[in-house]
Amino acid sequence: MVQVEEGGGDDGVLSTTQICREPTQWRAAVYARLGTTSKMVSEIQRHEMQKFTELERRLRRMESFVKTLSPARPIHTVLTQRGTPIRVGGLAFNDETDRRPILGRNPRTLSVLWDEWMNGVAGNLPAREFTRAQRGAKGVKANFSHRKPFWKCMNRLIDGGSTAAQALRRIDLVYEKYGSVTKQLKAIGKDEKIGGHRSLQIS
Repeated sequence: MVQVEEGGGDDGVLSTTQICREPTQWRAAVYARLGTTSKMVSEIQRHEMQKFTELERRLRRMESFVKTLSPARPIHTVLTQRGTPIRVGGLAFNDETDRRPILGRNPRTLSVLWDEWMNGVAGNLPAREFTRAQRGAKGVKANFSHRKPFWKCMNRLIDGGSTAAQALRRIDLVYEKYGSVTKQLKAIGKDEKIGGHRSLQIS
């Protein structure tokens, strides 16, 4: 018989109780304690992995956000298709020749699409400056065609005397009931084929 001190608590502290165990009983007790320790280590590792995953996710979001930032470019005046002057500002870029004809993915609001038309995405070429070839390029053509009726409607309202903010609000009042931007654009496109929604026409 081997006499040892062995505590029964989960905190690992030995009690003062003297118990006698056979070698097999002692080994079983040790293995049980090792099993508990192994579970604790696994739980700690799992928790640390969750923390690491969350930190990595936040870092990627920050990196994506930083990529879209750059010093503000001075506000300047541009003309709509009918010659109405609009004061705009946009994101700057280091080299004018590096601006690419790209469109944003999954826009959440119509105001984002208007900024895309006037200022471009993250300093790239504004959609209003796309050439015919750029508008028809793969990966651009479908989205450009889908958004063009909205841009046409905005320009019409601004030419009629509305500010960009007022025009956006007027369009929202008509189409917000459709929900997503995709569904709103589809409805706008349908109306623009007949000259625009009656609430958004200019006499």
